[in-house]
Amino acid sequence: MPLKFVNNAKTTNTINYSIDQFPVNENNALKVIPGTSAGISEANAVTTSYRLDLVNRYFIPE
Repeated sequence: MPLKFVNNAKTTNTINYSIDQFPVNENNALKVIPGTSAGISEANAVTTSYRLDLVNRYFIPE
């Protein structure tokens, strides 16, 4: 069973991230900067930190 990402009450198998800033582990959270090629402007590209819920197998935004 794969891990999933939760965003705005929806789950996905993938996540969009910036090619210039790969996701990194920071303070036990996955820090993701979204890419601007997916319809997100640079001004609206908000960095999100995800905590891993191992029981339910989800990355959940903080």
